[in-house]
Amino acid sequence: MPASTVQALHAHPSQTWALGISVWVDVHPSPSSWELTCTVAADHGGDLVLPAAQPAGPADGLWQHSCFEAFVSAASSTQAGADSREAYSEFNWSPSGQWAHYRFASERVRTEPTGVAGTAGHLQFEAHAEHWRWRVLLPVNALPADLGHGWHLGLSAVLEHRDGRRSHWALSHPCPQPDFHHPAGRCWRIPNH
Repeated sequence: MPASTVQALHAHPSQTWALGISVWVDVHPSPSSWELTCTVAADHGGDLVLPAAQPAGPADGLWQHSCFEAFVSAASSTQAGADSREAYSEFNWSPSGQWAHYRFASERVRTEPTGVAGTAGHLQFEAHAEHWRWRVLLPVNALPADLGHGWHLGLSAVLEHRDGRRSHWALSHPCPQPDFHHPAGRCWRIPNH
């Protein structure tokens, strides 16, 4: 990935109907936290659906509506990409104010049987006619423990459309169907500080 902290997310190739939308994420890591800003700009902003506001706090199933997600694993060496055997965390942030944090021992093998595992940081969301913006401050101590080589990061978003369909956006789509858990999706290397 380029050295820039701004990365574009792309719609899954099977979802060519999701036109007129741009999604990008800016990541600013520091020794204590990562600041992630996800922006969605849509020519037809009225076609996207926001979930109803909820009390801020943990919730399950946020991916069923519009949400921003991050998948993070500790890099075990200087290897270029993540491995399916690596432990990783999944973070979800909903425009509703709800969040989720799941931990996995390896690809799709959750270490906690239910619900949310920890903190997903501080979330601020704003919606305007032509764009949405998530601002997340994610504490480094919520990430998988750094093994001295930094982290592998995958960023994604689910956007709910007024017609009931959901489009899936990510840095990389390694599978024929949307699959944010695939290790090849964690393709952005974040160095430790």
